[in-house]
Amino acid sequence: MSKIDETNFRHDAEAGDDSYLASLSDLMVGMLFIFIIMLMAFALSYTSATGAANSQRAALECLLTKNQNQLAELLGQISSNFNKQLGNDARIQVDESKNVLRMEDSVLFDKGKADLRPRGKDAIRALADILSQVLPRSGNRRLELATFD
Repeated sequence: MSKIDETNFRHDAEAGDDSYLASLSDLMVGMLFIFIIMLMAFALSYTSATGAANSQRAALECLLTKNQNQLAELLGQISSNFNKQLGNDARIQVDESKNVLRMEDSVLFDKGKADLRPRGKDAIRALADILSQVLPRSGNRRLELATFD
């Protein structure tokens, strides 16, 4: 009888080992399944976030283009008003790549001097009048005058 009990015990122990491996493989498959679900959730979240970011970027680019067009129109209007008002006495050129109005320094200053010429004072007054008419009203206004060699 001991021989039969021993074989039954061995048979039960071997069956237990198989069930242990089966349960371990079930756990691994379950974990793999959870990781796949998490990966899909991340991919869907990434796709929706990318779509939202692209739509926001398109809206901002449209707004930027509109503002650049308004700025170019505003600079052109300032330049044409100034050139009409002062004629050939002083001219302003528009540098659209840098959004800068340029006036020849010979209009403002005598060569080698730092004092404004009377004609230069008139040109700056005319420019200030035009800017006050054209630019929107705001609390912070700044006008920079610079000469470049």
